[in-house]
Amino acid sequence: MKAMAAPLTDGDILLLSEYLAALPQVLPVSSAAGDLKNGNNYFQATCGACHGGQAEGNPGLNSPALVILDAAYLKAQYKNFQLGIRGAHPDDTYGRQMKMMATSLPSDKDLDDVIAFIQSRAVAK
Repeated sequence: MKAMAAPLTDGDILLLSEYLAALPQVLPVSSAAGDLKNGNNYFQATCGACHGGQAEGNPGLNSPALVILDAAYLKAQYKNFQLGIRGAHPDDTYGRQMKMMATSLPSDKDLDDVIAFIQSRAVAK
C-alpha cells in the first residue's frame, strides 16, 4: 500500500477520500453466530463508549463504525491489537488506546459474541 500511496499528492488524497466517502454503504450480508445478550453486555461495557451504542462509530473520538465491517475482519483486527501488530507505533494514539482495550474480553467466545452483536446491528437497520 505504501508504494501505491507514495505518488499521491494532497489534492489526490482529498479527491480520493471524497470519492470513497460518497460511495454507498455496504452492510455485511450475513450475521455472525453468537450469544447476542452476552455480546451486547460486553459491547456496551467495553466498546460502546467509543464506537457508539449501535457500533455506528464516533468521528469525534476517531472511532470507526464497526457495524459495516465483516465478522472475519473484525476478529482479525481485534487479534492484531491483542498481539501488538496494531497499536504499537508511538504516534498512533488511538491505536494504543484500542490495543489496551483489546485485553478486555476474557475469551474468544466473548469476542465472537460481541461480533455477533455488532453484526446484528447491521441486520437490524
